[in-house]
Amino acid sequence: MLDLDHVTGESGSISVTMFGCIALVVVLCLFACDLGLFLAARNRAQNAADAAALAAVTESFPLFSSGGTAREAADELARLNGAAVERLVVSGGGERVQVTVSVRPQSLVLARLGIGKRKATASAPNAPGVSAMSVGSNGRPRHSRSDVATVSRASDSDRL
Repeated sequence: MLDLDHVTGESGSISVTMFGCIALVVVLCLFACDLGLFLAARNRAQNAADAAALAAVTESFPLFSSGGTAREAADELARLNGAAVERLVVSGGGERVQVTVSVRPQSLVLARLGIGKRKATASAPNAPGVSAMSVGSNGRPRHSRSDVATVSRASDSDRL
């Protein structure tokens, strides 16, 4: 029988190649996990922004207010969703609110290497005005053009 290991002189080279391939696959899997963790944090930030905006609008509307401020309500809902409110703008006498929140994403590798974003941010669209939801004496919705545009923008962003 012919012994080819002594002829070629490359015995064990497959082991080194396989080790390199396995290491590459592990590194790629870690990067993929980091990407997934960041996308989950961004989704959590969007959920927190939406909840904070609704809480702020509710607190700004005198009929539904619990006595606190819109900022307190937004901060509380954002905190319960694992986020922090970065910006809150209340306009139109409390009918419209713009909230921006941030969430700190978890990371397996990228944060230790100093790569990537330190936080995931999201903004809630302006909430439709109260007048957009009111009904006139004739039974038809009573609203202005700006309220209709606000409602359509909010519903378009919900589908994304």
